[in-house]
Amino acid sequence: MARLFIDGFETGKCSPFWETPEFGSIAAAKPGMSGAYSNYFDNSAGVVRLPATETEIYTACKVRLEATYNTNVVVFRDSTDANMFSLYFNYSAAPKWDIEILRGSWNGTVLDTADAAITINTTYLLEIYYKPLNTGGQITVKLDGVQILSYSGDTTAGLEAVDNVKWGYDGALAYVNFDDIVIDNADWIGNTRIQKLQISGAGTTSEWDASAGNPEDCIDEIPYSDSDWVETNVVNESLTCACADMTGNVDSVKCVEVYGRMAYEGTPTPTKQKLAIRVNGTEYYGDDESPALTYGFFGKRWEINPDDAAAWEEADINAIEIGVRSVT
Repeated sequence: MARLFIDGFETGKCSPFWETPEFGSIAAAKPGMSGAYSNYFDNSAGVVRLPATETEIYTACKVRLEATYNTNVVVFRDSTDANMFSLYFNYSAAPKWDIEILRGSWNGTVLDTADAAITINTTYLLEIYYKPLNTGGQITVKLDGVQILSYSGDTTAGLEAVDNVKWGYDGALAYVNFDDIVIDNADWIGNTRIQKLQISGAGTTSEWDASAGNPEDCIDEIPYSDSDWVETNVVNESLTCACADMTGNVDSVKCVEVYGRMAYEGTPTPTKQKLAIRVNGTEYYGDDESPALTYGFFGKRWEINPDDAAAWEEADINAIEIGVRSVT
């Protein structure tokens, strides 16, 4: 396994893989960030629960301090939600802020400090490697690819495995914009950008009905709109839609995520839905999902191309179709 979580907020919302989806204060992307959106977890935090606890973890994100205050940035927590380790921006002298790593919370034991490391209204790539142990643990921090902090020893005020990561507010207000948040358990992440694949036209399969007009035109909005939709009352029907191509210089593709808002009405024959992709003429599906009477937000991550069990390539993405299938 490699990628555990990604979000660039390019749906205009948080992804469904946050503990509380559609959370935080979505803002326009700041200079130095990618895409159209960023997120500002100012007075309430965003929490990512990992698929399983991890004894070593890497994170990366774009960060931009937006106000002249001390601010919490990120906290790593154990399965009891105890704060194990925190990273904090601490005002030192105008116009600079120190970066501190602390055992426990933002007001815990300072383990190391990078003096006068950042300035306000500047976007940085922040990367962290964390190995939580009472003896022999390790915390390493990079800023724009350069190591600025390293601490070995007792690195946890809780257990010795990471259960969840908390971004932004943690008792201390957070005045930081975030973008391109990535969590990995294999290696340093580097300057990763998260692009949207927005529906751009009809695909191969169009078995679902549109609330009005063409199916693809009912589910192409960013941010989403619930004023139009697609629907079916038949089991094993699919809808797949074409997407716009990727842009820029793409070195590699680490994973693909598909999101969908789903609900049911009345007493439908199909009781479940699942997200779908079409690659090289074959459909592949996410997990069976059981939506409610009100819309819920669902997601599926494919780390490798299911058609050839190999890493994604840009050509694969440019030819992909995304959609949904009804099941029971």
